[in-house]
Amino acid sequence: VAGSALIALVLIGAGFFIARDSAFVQESPMLARIANISLSEGSIRFMIWDVAFEGIKERPIFGWGQENFSYIFNEHYNPELYGAESWYDRTHNIVMDWLVAGGILGALAYFSILASAVWYLVGRPLFRKEDQSFTIAERGVLLGLLAGYTVHNLFVFDNIVSYIFYAAVLGYIHSRITASAQIPVARQFDARLIEQIAAPVVAVTLVLTFYFVNVPSMRAAGDIIDGFRATDPETMLTSFETALSRNSFGNQEIREQMMQRIQSAAAQPEVTADFRQRAFTRVEEELKKQSEEKPGDARVELFLSVFYRTVGDYERAAEQLAVARALSPKKQVTIFEQGFNELDRGNTAASLALFKEAYDLAPAFTTARVHYANAALVADNVDLWRELMGTGEEKRAYALNDNAIRTVYTKKLYPELIEMFKTRIEVYPQVPQERANLAYIYDEMGQSADAIEVLRQAIVDIPSFKSEAEQFITNILNRASTTQVGA
Repeated sequence: VAGSALIALVLIGAGFFIARDSAFVQESPMLARIANISLSEGSIRFMIWDVAFEGIKERPIFGWGQENFSYIFNEHYNPELYGAESWYDRTHNIVMDWLVAGGILGALAYFSILASAVWYLVGRPLFRKEDQSFTIAERGVLLGLLAGYTVHNLFVFDNIVSYIFYAAVLGYIHSRITASAQIPVARQFDARLIEQIAAPVVAVTLVLTFYFVNVPSMRAAGDIIDGFRATDPETMLTSFETALSRNSFGNQEIREQMMQRIQSAAAQPEVTADFRQRAFTRVEEELKKQSEEKPGDARVELFLSVFYRTVGDYERAAEQLAVARALSPKKQVTIFEQGFNELDRGNTAASLALFKEAYDLAPAFTTARVHYANAALVADNVDLWRELMGTGEEKRAYALNDNAIRTVYTKKLYPELIEMFKTRIEVYPQVPQERANLAYIYDEMGQSADAIEVLRQAIVDIPSFKSEAEQFITNILNRASTTQVGA
């Protein structure tokens, strides 16, 4: 039966491989995903493993401790990872994860658990023919489960659900191999002692643990949601402060979200100067706390530098960026921030040099190319700007960048600006502002007819924009008639 099943499995696999490009397979989301698996899709994972290996070489015996891969990731960051997540806290490989967390000793300790299960399923029956703990079929099923779990974990990492299944399988194996074993007689306790003392103590301990460990985190999650939903800045700030007062394990996430939301709210014109000052002071306090709680983390230092730059404190932003850069020398987002900070301070030459440095780390990184091109235009290096804008997708990416739009407009490069807005309209056909911007540029150039044509087409494509577009057209026509009368 096993032989027949194996042959059938091979034939099914071979058939699927042959038919992988057929319409039946490609039109099925599940089958198409399996059929299109290739090693190239694992390129990000392979680079992450290379980064992890550099950290493992630094501390091979005892590792870096739990939850500390981020330090390795920052220190040995590969610039080619620009297309992946900005921050990794796992290697996405069970072997690498344990070598990072516990070194060789920790990895051996962890995998000895799996090895012991495999021994009882395969090793012991080979040496003890009388061992009947499992039938051959049962061994096959359990080995298959363990093999699937292990292979799966070569590309992901454990979570609470996968741990539960793994523990359940291990527990089942343990129960079977100890079923016929002679268990030492346990010490007997008076039933009243268990009922009247042990059980109440355990119950109270569970309730207190749930209340002081789980509940604060659950409430903090609710507070974050309240902060996102709040339309009033004061309510928003209060919600985040309440979330932080819970002292949950999510404080870093709360602080980062608080910074971003408060900065966005503070930019609104109706916000008072008093609130802006109080909110910024509070955010600064929390980000500094995070820096103290997690020293040497480039992400924390970068967030603090972004905050300082946003509030206009460019000197302190530069100081924090220097710290973040020292912790993660090749991280492009940090170099971008350094470039933006120099640009805001009016140091166009320094800004251009930084964006070039980021671009040179990975020339295929479109965002780096866009920032470099924009810095070149700010520095009035038009030839370099045109070269970096390129064609096709590169030029399209430049057109979709808001900073690029502002810079091109500042330099009054109207033909290029018109082309950029036409690209944006292709990408965002239902966004009225893009049509209005293009019409405004035409009008500013004195091409009123083209501006009106853009607005009339916008009315057809976006009916909800009709009243605003018609008012814009009226303004253009009135201005034209006034100019003619004056002439």
